[in-house]
Amino acid sequence: MGMRAGLRTSFEAMLARGVGEERLLAYVAIACIAAFVGGIPAALDIAATMPDQNAALGLISGRFVAVVIFGSLFWYGVAALSHWFAYWGFNGQGTYQTARLALFWALFLGIPLSLLSAASGQLLPLIGADALLRPLGIALFLIWLWIWTSFLAIAEGFSRGGVFLLALAISACITGIIWLLNASV
Repeated sequence: MGMRAGLRTSFEAMLARGVGEERLLAYVAIACIAAFVGGIPAALDIAATMPDQNAALGLISGRFVAVVIFGSLFWYGVAALSHWFAYWGFNGQGTYQTARLALFWALFLGIPLSLLSAASGQLLPLIGADALLRPLGIALFLIWLWIWTSFLAIAEGFSRGGVFLLALAISACITGIIWLLNASV
């Protein structure tokens, strides 16, 4: 209860004092850089299979551009869609900026979850616990999703019950998109 109340209080304080776009950009950029750093071991594993070292450098460089530059732009789009979804679907009272704050602050706070996921992806196979990778990844994602939707519910002026409905709706959309992407492959 204390951690959840602390997260809620930290977000409400940020909403109350207001956060400029430069700080929002810093939050999302730092989260994307952490995701890039967390993915370096997996990228190095892939690069080790490449015969040409320049190709490996290109892989790492391309991953940086994709995760940090385009990743930041992607999260701006997700924030806009989440506000649009909350506004039109649930009569949300927030703004695009408060939706960005909810998402970017959740991404920033989710850095330890992201790094734990990356570390477990490297360590669990070493001890023969590959079967734990998917459930752990899903659990970490659901924890982060709950944090984000809790922040988004606060930003949009929803009641506590609205958090569950919003989380359910967003997770259903994400699941549907993932299913569609897997079905098309």
